[in-house]
Amino acid sequence: MKAFIPCYYNNLSIWLDVIRTLAAQAVVFGHMRQILFINPNTDSNNSLIQTFISTLSSAPHEAVVIFFVISGYLVGGRVISDFLAKHFCFSIFISNRLTRLLIVLIPALLLTAAFDYFSFNYGNGANILISRQPFYPEWWAEVNTFSVQSFLINASFLQMIVGFQFGTNLSLWSLSNEFWYYLFLPFLMATLFYQGNRRLLFLIFTSLIMLLFIFSAKEHDPDRPIYYFYNLLIWLLGAFAFFINNRSRLILSCFLLSFIAILIYFTLNIPVIPSHLESLIKQDFLIGIGTVITIRLLGFVPVALLKKSFSFLASYSFSLYVLHLPFVFLGMSFNQKLGEGLSYDIIGLCYFLLLWLITNIGAWLFSLFTERKTKQLRQALNNNSQMH
Repeated sequence: MKAFIPCYYNNLSIWLDVIRTLAAQAVVFGHMRQILFINPNTDSNNSLIQTFISTLSSAPHEAVVIFFVISGYLVGGRVISDFLAKHFCFSIFISNRLTRLLIVLIPALLLTAAFDYFSFNYGNGANILISRQPFYPEWWAEVNTFSVQSFLINASFLQMIVGFQFGTNLSLWSLSNEFWYYLFLPFLMATLFYQGNRRLLFLIFTSLIMLLFIFSAKEHDPDRPIYYFYNLLIWLLGAFAFFINNRSRLILSCFLLSFIAILIYFTLNIPVIPSHLESLIKQDFLIGIGTVITIRLLGFVPVALLKKSFSFLASYSFSLYVLHLPFVFLGMSFNQKLGEGLSYDIIGLCYFLLLWLITNIGAWLFSLFTERKTKQLRQALNNNSQMH
């Protein structure tokens, strides 16, 4: 069986940047619409603006599902491949994953703390938090999300397991999933490939992570274990896509995944899934399957003209994801028009697009000192470890 030709991988790399960029912007647009536009459209002349904004910002949740698939493809697939090739190194893997996450997360948490401090102490943050329900739940201010303890929980990727997201930064929930999936898969693979005490040790580690998921249910978040486990399956779908590396596997996988998608869609009741989550979980699995097929097909589509622009936009997508909410909340706290809520008219559209642009510029500047320094940090850590 012939492997995909080299240009396939070049095209796919660019397309992954395109997908990451569009997914990150979809999250930002979706969250901005939910917390900015609280005044209904009463003017039929502005219906086109409302339709435009609603379409542009209609899929923040779906975008996160796509992020899980891409993460599984880029990280999970490589983990399995390295184990199969018998050259997986835990120390390098964990160092790479921690540097990728923490170099952005810790500064983002500090900025979230600073932004929230100014929003609530000098701006109109408290009133905005109340007026933006249910995006910010009515119990949000009561569960200690603005504390040092919450900061440390989020820095340890335990948000949604023993606590909630820090401050106003609700987007941080998915980082907990990512981190524990990063550990779960290599621990699971180690139980299959190692022997003796090492196998037992990693079996214990794998079991502990599963217990974290199982006991993540909380008073205001009783369904969290289900979210952890079904998103893990979606993440593993991305890892599966990594091995669709020739045309025969691509054709077979398209048929297989299409059959599974049809089966999921037409299955009426799944006993292990609560009825109120069944529709959402089905939708997310269909999005995950569609993303896997799309990723593997896009490599055949020439995209050289998009390389430069989307490489730039993708370069700060992680920073944009972890910082956009407290940044927008800060702007709302000090701008009366934003704080009162926008209407679906030309003025509202201009405010919306301007704040989106400023948020992107802020995230890009932030990334210059964090995300862009990931390689340098890894090299410094590796050099330091070699010296010792």
